[in-house]
Amino acid sequence: MTLRVDRTKSREGRKLAVSPLGTGKPSADERLPPCRHFDRHCGGCSFLHLSYEAQLREKRALLVSSASRETFFGSEQQDVLRPVVPSPSDLMYRNRSDFIFLLKNGPQLGHFHFDSPQVVDIPQCPKLMPAGRRVYKAVRERLLPILKANRELTIFNRLSGTGLLKGLTIRSAVDRDGVERVLLGFVCSQTVCNLDALSHLSQALLEDCGPALAGVVAVPMASPGREPSEAEEVVLAGAGHVVQSLGSFGDLQISIRTSFPTNALLLASFCNTVVEAAALQPHHVVWDIFSGSGLFSLLMGRQCRKVFAFDSRPENFAEMEKNLSFNGVENVTGYVADLSSRALSKHVPSHSDGNECREDGELSDEEASETSPRVEPLTYPQRIPGLYDEKEETRRRQQHLNRVAREALKLLEREGLQSPVAGAGHETGEAFVRHPERKAVRENRSNQEEGQEVEQSDDSEQDNDAIEFEGLEPPDVVILQPPRLGCDKALRRWLRRAAIPRIVYISRHPPRMFRDIGALTYLG
Repeated sequence: MTLRVDRTKSREGRKLAVSPLGTGKPSADERLPPCRHFDRHCGGCSFLHLSYEAQLREKRALLVSSASRETFFGSEQQDVLRPVVPSPSDLMYRNRSDFIFLLKNGPQLGHFHFDSPQVVDIPQCPKLMPAGRRVYKAVRERLLPILKANRELTIFNRLSGTGLLKGLTIRSAVDRDGVERVLLGFVCSQTVCNLDALSHLSQALLEDCGPALAGVVAVPMASPGREPSEAEEVVLAGAGHVVQSLGSFGDLQISIRTSFPTNALLLASFCNTVVEAAALQPHHVVWDIFSGSGLFSLLMGRQCRKVFAFDSRPENFAEMEKNLSFNGVENVTGYVADLSSRALSKHVPSHSDGNECREDGELSDEEASETSPRVEPLTYPQRIPGLYDEKEETRRRQQHLNRVAREALKLLEREGLQSPVAGAGHETGEAFVRHPERKAVRENRSNQEEGQEVEQSDDSEQDNDAIEFEGLEPPDVVILQPPRLGCDKALRRWLRRAAIPRIVYISRHPPRMFRDIGALTYLG
């Protein structure tokens, strides 16, 4: 391998930057990258220079490396990891891709450099599905010349905070007829004003792409610590969603923000694997935590008695309600719950009634407040019972420490050893004189009374630790798909205390998954 060594900062002495230039003799697993942008250090892909079999081995090695950092996962448990399921094709499989706008020596549209904030201009991406590639090509051909000549459409400047366009999102879906349609999303600094030029561009793109382009939307850029609501999205042209077929499970409407598996070729296998892992029975109750747009609620709702869905965004429930009603699933109940911070939850009411607008004009603020429907107080619990209670947790910890101390004293007496507390501040001879007397008193207690006392203590501990699901049926199966940061510590404690028979964990970031699994395994 040929390397280039650059000294980055002379003041820092031996700090060097090393970049590979090529290999003198390629390995048996190495191949010519199918994408010409890979050699330009595009950050979109990492293993294109390897054969697909070698890519699968490298990905499994990454999983084993992440798992080995957890104390519960030893070398003898590596067989628990199943082989990576190969994709039918390693190209043209992605149903979503995000591109970045950058103004440097002219407008650029592409992916970030793999080790810098610079953008590698990408004229074409071989990972996109066929219709997505055609739409992306049409966008570049029409938009980039406009950005050079037109001042109405500008690229967002990260230093000054000015400009409109920040990124581009392409989302594809295949319906029941096998037709692929694309939803195009422009990530903008704001969606309140100055969208006329973008609307004209969207209409022109619909004419250029034909039926392949279902719609174009403008998505506001998320502010730090805040996620934009669905109300801030603007449909510029066409529809605001695409429909993805799930085979025998039904159809799912996908918006630009919907969390969804990105490998379209493995979608059916993915759904079947989740359903098999749940091992549902007709009488089971399922809790879908981090439900999103209702993918797993839809999969489970057809095969169990009841599904309770929990998510932190009310907008997700509006999308989930459409998907469930579209597929005729009626045994799903949604709750808004901030599952990352010791959850308060409330039942999501239906807003299908009373939302009609008058055709003769807009309502004033007073009229809107008078005509808006009032939501009656709900009989459902205002928080998920037992998720976290600081006083209860402190009490449980103290009881556990007291129980450990009692068991330690019993062990000391059985072994004929001196208690450190009893011997503190006294002569050793005095302590040993009193110790046989205490031991004789303890030995006079009958084994039956001692067994009854231990049994009652264990029963009281179990009663104190039990979770009462007031208004909610206890789950037989929990479907867990947390964000990339994984589960909050309070949620992990709650999962342990609830004693759920089966948890199906769908990971978006394997290192966090192994951290959560390690904590749950350690807690029992």
